[in-house]
Amino acid sequence: VMFNTGMSFFHSRTIIPNFLNHLGAPSIVIAVASLFDTIGWHLPQFIASRYVIHRPLKMPIYRTSAIIRMICICVAIAAPMLYGTIPTPWVLVMFVAGFGAFALAGGFAGLVFMELVAKTCPPQKRGSYFSWRAILGNITAAILGVAVVGPVIGAYHFPLQYVVLFVIGTVVIALGLYVFALQKEPPTRNLPQQRSMRQHVGHARNIFSQDHHFRKLVVLRGLMMVWLAGTPFYFLFARERFGFHDTEIGWCIAAELGGSILANILWGYISNRIGNRILLVIAAAMATVLSVGLLLFDSGLLPWWVFFGVFAVSASAE
Repeated sequence: VMFNTGMSFFHSRTIIPNFLNHLGAPSIVIAVASLFDTIGWHLPQFIASRYVIHRPLKMPIYRTSAIIRMICICVAIAAPMLYGTIPTPWVLVMFVAGFGAFALAGGFAGLVFMELVAKTCPPQKRGSYFSWRAILGNITAAILGVAVVGPVIGAYHFPLQYVVLFVIGTVVIALGLYVFALQKEPPTRNLPQQRSMRQHVGHARNIFSQDHHFRKLVVLRGLMMVWLAGTPFYFLFARERFGFHDTEIGWCIAAELGGSILANILWGYISNRIGNRILLVIAAAMATVLSVGLLLFDSGLLPWWVFFGVFAVSASAE
């Protein structure tokens, strides 16, 4: 909950795109940097799993990753502090490199996190666990979005408002990582033998070719990542099309997190009582309908205030 709350100060659909847009970043940089949290969680895990899977205790890897992540995010938040003293392109490079390394290190931590979830949370309760994790974190982040993010952006000039937000987020993230790192991990038994990277790739290839359920899941996740690449531009579109101001970022965050809170109440129930396959179908359908619906805003058929619903629905689908 603390980690998710801290990450709301690096919000991928509003704060990060707007900050990078102020620095004159190209659209491709905005899209990729806004997806760092998602990319960093998934991309390194295949390589990381080769070094993690045979270890009876995984927490030492998590603690090392947490230290690396904090160093990297401090590099990222130092970038706006240097704005005006070094060339703007270097500020952009410094932030993207630091935030990107922070996210990639999360892939190693993510494996350990899921391992501990598997050890401590029974399968029939995991839907409830992830739902409540999202609900509680989003309630806190939604309150902070209105009470902190909006006022901070309105009170300071660029880039000081982003320095304040990033520092607050980093402190909360550090507290979350510290609390999680205090856990005592029960050792894993019946571990597979250590594999070479070649053997690891071959094992993964066999799973992908033989398990058609897993193969379809990978394809679906890949397509959803393509859809997610467009979500960082929602606020930039609203600013150009409807005249949204930076001070309304907090309300956009609150709308998104509010939609996620309501959705996760339902998603947890469906996961526990019906299954997860239907959730994937619902998410893909919502993403498709939302993408088509955006055309109605561009054509002027829907009023500006309905656009807050775009943030709510996109969070629900994600």
